Amino acid sequence: MAELAQAFDGMMAKLTAAQSALETRLAETAALLAIARVIGGTLDRDEALRKICRELARLTGAGTVAAHLVDAERTRLEPVAAYHVPKHLLEVVATSPIPLAEQGFRRDRLRRGPHRLERRHPP
Repeated sequence: MAELAQAFDGMMAKLTAAQSALETRLAETAALLAIARVIGGTLDRDEALRKICRELARLTGAGTVAAHLVDAERTRLEPVAAYHVPKHLLEVVATSPIPLAEQGFRRDRLRRGPHRLERRHPP
């Protein structure tokens, strides 16, 4: 009887772990679907990025999320949208670009078009 109880406990542990993994996967899929709907539903880049920030915050549990885009000179990241930035920090976030060189990014490693940032050194 003890072996049966032990086998049952093991089975329940596996089922619980599988259910948890499925719930996590479902939440990730729902967030990706919400982001896809945002992308397909608006032509306003800044509004779309704000909504994407919101979905990323929900997905990751982050309290604040901000989106930055590489400027025309490819020397810094400019803030363009954010979600749940505390009011006392909103102006700071909105007016504080991030210099790429100081973060270990090389200007010549930034591609035009969809931007991919590459670091010179690990963080």
